[in-house]
Amino acid sequence: MGYEIDRSALRITRPSLFTSATTYRPIGSEIRSMKISREQREAGVKNTKNSPFNVWLDKQVKDESGALDLEKLYEVARRYGSRNAKLPSTRARSA
Repeated sequence: MGYEIDRSALRITRPSLFTSATTYRPIGSEIRSMKISREQREAGVKNTKNSPFNVWLDKQVKDESGALDLEKLYEVARRYGSRNAKLPSTRARSA
């Protein structure tokens, strides 16, 4: 089909949000990168904080104190389609 995998992995992109999408690019094309400033990232978080999706997701992955619970996050990822969602070992998380 003329495309190759550009990026593929489960990533936590910010507290309470993950992505498991694979992106593709034409074979042999230049790898593009995008720089996002701290201000742009903060504005994006602020603008989406109370979106219906994030409100729903927060209820799924945060504990009683409002802290992110990684076990719950990975369970949501597995439940909704990411077969590769595995919580890193304790050793890897402490590194």
